[in-house]
Amino acid sequence: MAALATVNGHQLTIHPPKKTKTTVGKILTKRKTTRRAITKHSPLHQRVALSLLAMMVVTGTVFGNSKAYFAETSTSTNNLFTTDSTVVATGGLLINEVMYHSSCKNPDEKQWIELWNGLNHDIDLAGWQIKETKNDVSATITTSTILTPGAFILLSRSEKTFDAKCDGQAPVNIVTFDLRCEGEFNTHSGVFQLIDPTGQVQDRVEYGNKARPSTPIDQSIERKTLGFDTATGDTFISTDFEKHFPATPGFALPSTQSVVINEFQIQPDKSEFVELYNRSTLPMNVSGWQIKAEDFSVVTTLPTTLILQPSTRYTITYKKDWSNRGQKIYLTNATGTIMDAFNYHLFVPPSGSSWSRIPDGSAAWKLDDSPTPDKTNILKPPHNEKPPKDDRGGKHDEKHDKKK
Repeated sequence: MAALATVNGHQLTIHPPKKTKTTVGKILTKRKTTRRAITKHSPLHQRVALSLLAMMVVTGTVFGNSKAYFAETSTSTNNLFTTDSTVVATGGLLINEVMYHSSCKNPDEKQWIELWNGLNHDIDLAGWQIKETKNDVSATITTSTILTPGAFILLSRSEKTFDAKCDGQAPVNIVTFDLRCEGEFNTHSGVFQLIDPTGQVQDRVEYGNKARPSTPIDQSIERKTLGFDTATGDTFISTDFEKHFPATPGFALPSTQSVVINEFQIQPDKSEFVELYNRSTLPMNVSGWQIKAEDFSVVTTLPTTLILQPSTRYTITYKKDWSNRGQKIYLTNATGTIMDAFNYHLFVPPSGSSWSRIPDGSAAWKLDDSPTPDKTNILKPPHNEKPPKDDRGGKHDEKHDKKK
């Protein structure tokens, strides 16, 4: 039976796994009975102590062998992961992102699963299992594979999933693992379970129908914020996830992005460009930020005194620096953290077209057959309408900073 709790003004519904329903129910029933007895016959200090104990039970509820914590802070300690003033629960090792149907040609390469270690210690994945329940296909990690705190691992049914003909090279230092299972995961709808070596379901992700996250081909489903998990064990809440295009295998973007890749054009016969955009309301210091290629080699380093004002662009032009057969573009900050990325291995823009966020800075990427470097990204207006004027509000001193 679900339990309701209110923490910092947020109402939560806690769904314990099936195997612990009776135990949790007995604990709660016993606690309520004890509280009534003490409230009726005991002095004030005992009643206050019991109230504090009840608060502790709510904010740290034991489900099986894991604990779910709820808070509103900006820190990450042990199993406590919170972001953006959102009540977050996590059980440790999580399924963070799933690509369940890509346009890769080989059936074994169409799917991948990203795990993330949200604990403060290493996990050996030997003996852990991924199961897709609809097709009843399971695969076990048979070799010792250490996942350090905060690290990702990418699981797929073929090592060729992460090559140039499919999803492209995984980010540097990200482990990929070939599950080598018999049978195919369902590419339309199903349930993925993450099962520990003792046989306990530690995480569950449902996909592909009206009650679950459903995406077009080549879009993934990913947790809204890294570590965001309000359902523990063999339970699932769809609102923990959102659709993602392009997918981000092997990394997670910041929950709040200020400066993003806003448009790019990749062509060997014309000038290429990558346009950045500050979608925040504050000036952003992007000094020393870098544009990197798939192998994380540096293509461009931004000037050391560059401040990007709100709603303004910074465009870098190139000459045959980017592959027209597929590549990944990374935007990293001065410390090397990935701030944005676009993988166009399966989405090479046709000649004369660009990939653009429309409107500027939004999450919606569209192919645009009229590229607009350093100008407002807009949808094509009807023939009897004039396009709106550029709204940058002044000259852009840093445009076309570097040519290669």
